[in-house]
Amino acid sequence: MSHAPAQPQALRDPRLKDGWRAAAAAYRRAYGEPCDPHHGLDQEAMAAAIAAFKNVVPDMSDREARLEAVAAVHYASWAHPEWLYALYESEPR
Repeated sequence: MSHAPAQPQALRDPRLKDGWRAAAAAYRRAYGEPCDPHHGLDQEAMAAAIAAFKNVVPDMSDREARLEAVAAVHYASWAHPEWLYALYESEPR
């Protein structure tokens, strides 16, 4: 059993690749937005990622869409962290 980062495998549905891209892009945009101090930035960004994935693959169950969106963001954070977090501006030290 491999514990390597999530990667798209042999895709069951060709729309999944587009769904992963949409999820990662939505996460990136939401993560770069100013956030509500009462909600975590990750929560809002992941909700955006799931919604974007469901927009591309609407017939997938909510659970499956959530799992795919999480995998997409995980992969992007491992393979392309500079791109994924490019819009995020941390607090000055």
